[in-house]
Amino acid sequence: MPSLLMSILTTRPIEDLLGWLLSNKRAHDAGLLTRHATISPTPQSITVTCAAIGPSGSKMPAEYASSEIGGANKIPSLSWSVPEDVRSKVKEWVLVSEDPDAPMAEPIVHGIYFGIPAGKTSFTPEDFEVTEGSVEMKLKGGFWYGKNRRGTVYIAPRPIARHGVHRYFFEVFGVGEGVDWEGVRREAGQGVVDKSAVLRAVEGKVVGWGEWVGTYERK
Repeated sequence: MPSLLMSILTTRPIEDLLGWLLSNKRAHDAGLLTRHATISPTPQSITVTCAAIGPSGSKMPAEYASSEIGGANKIPSLSWSVPEDVRSKVKEWVLVSEDPDAPMAEPIVHGIYFGIPAGKTSFTPEDFEVTEGSVEMKLKGGFWYGKNRRGTVYIAPRPIARHGVHRYFFEVFGVGEGVDWEGVRREAGQGVVDKSAVLRAVEGKVVGWGEWVGTYERK
C-alpha cells in the first residue's frame, strides 16, 4: 500500500471509522497454524506460559505494543513445559505468532522462528536480536526467523483503533524429525521462509504443541 494512502488511513479519525465499520470482520481462528490439518490432529500437550504478563488470555501491557502507538515493540518472554514422552521425541522447536482477529482473509503473521534447539524451552527478548553481521536471518537465540507481514523479525501488536480486542497467539511446535532448513530456505528464495513453507516442512513431524495468547485493544 502506498505510504501516502497508509498515512491517511492511519490518522486517528479515519482509523476510528474503519475500526467501527470493520468491527465484525475478522480472519477467525480456523486460519491459525494450530487449527491446520497438518497440526491439529496432534494433541495439545505443551503448556506455554508468560510469567511477566500472566496466564493465557491476559491483557498485554502497553510496552508490548507497537512503537507506532506508543509501545516499545517488546516481545513476550515465554517458557514451556513438556511431558517426558513428548520431550524425548523433540528434535527442534518452531514458534509462530499470529493475530486471527485482524479484518483480513487470513490471520496476520507477526513472527516465524524455526531451527530452535531441542534443549531450549524458554525465550527472552534478547533471543530475538539479530546476530551481528549475520546475512542469514539468524538470531542470537541460535535460530532463524522467517517472513512476517512486514519482513521484520517481529511485529508488535497494533490493532485497528475501535476494532475491539485482538488476540495474539504464540504457538510452539515440537518437531520429531530434523528439518533441512537450509534446503527449505533455498527453496523459499533468498532465505525467506513463510507460513506455508513452515507447514510443508513440518508436515507429519509435529509431536506436540501448545500456545499462549496475549490480548490487546485500542479504544
